[in-house]
Amino acid sequence: MLNDIEAQEIFTSVSVVLFTDGTDQAARYTQQEALSSVNNADENINFFTIGLGQEIDTTVLSAIGRTGSAFASNSGELQDVFTDISQGIAGQANSFYLFEYCSPKRDGSGSSNLVIQVIDGDRTGIVQTSFDATGFTGGCE
Repeated sequence: MLNDIEAQEIFTSVSVVLFTDGTDQAARYTQQEALSSVNNADENINFFTIGLGQEIDTTVLSAIGRTGSAFASNSGELQDVFTDISQGIAGQANSFYLFEYCSPKRDGSGSSNLVIQVIDGDRTGIVQTSFDATGFTGGCE
């Protein structure tokens, strides 16, 4: 389903949240299979874990929750834990931006490079891509 949405060039943010109160009782998958699934998943999928109680393995849950993990020792702490994770999910969802670039190069003379750099305080991000302007037309505003 994610591939279908991406094929339509729709910006998406996908998050998986695992909530557990302790050890695996279903035994449908091994710990290694779970970790392998997370590690081999698309890097654009966010994985969060929430652990409740004294039976949780914080090391394993932190590995599965590669984007973020939160733990509560009792049910009274759950609201704060859920709030922390939901803010992380909202932050991921709100971190995508659509950038439109109107290239003056429309003569089809080969590939051009485009570099986009964002600086926000002490945080930076950069992406570089190339494009072929063959077939580009006017109409930029």
